[in-house]
Amino acid sequence: MTTVPKIALTHAGKFHADDVFSAALLRLIYPDIQFQRVFSVPEDFDGLVFDIGWGKFDHHQSGAPVRENGVPYAAFGLLWKEYGSQLVGEEAQRFDEHFIQPLRTIPDAVIRSLLQLQPLIHAGILTKILMIISRRLWMLRLPFSPAKLRK
Repeated sequence: MTTVPKIALTHAGKFHADDVFSAALLRLIYPDIQFQRVFSVPEDFDGLVFDIGWGKFDHHQSGAPVRENGVPYAAFGLLWKEYGSQLVGEEAQRFDEHFIQPLRTIPDAVIRSLLQLQPLIHAGILTKILMIISRRLWMLRLPFSPAKLRK
């Protein structure tokens, strides 16, 4: 299992769906991780950085990673690519295709409304809610077929 530092940095300013789901994923895998929002990454910072800083989990630089199907990665997709299999094993790619890639269509206003629930975020409740919602959406979008799951 990959270890994650105790602190993760992301950009300051407005949050987007990408940032919220990235933080929820990291909190789900590493419940003790803390987040700091910054305008720039300190030169001596050696922790995890997402959606800022042109690093492994940022998608803003030219030449940012793109999936084989042509859909560009956002920070959440990059984090999912690295850590998703820890949650769902072999289904990580399928979850990416049917849940993470379509997240690009969720209006940021919906996510900002969720962020008004900040005390729930700190209690870990919002992470659980988002995962339950994602599971329900997953079940609604994909016809269940054990034969397809094995492919």
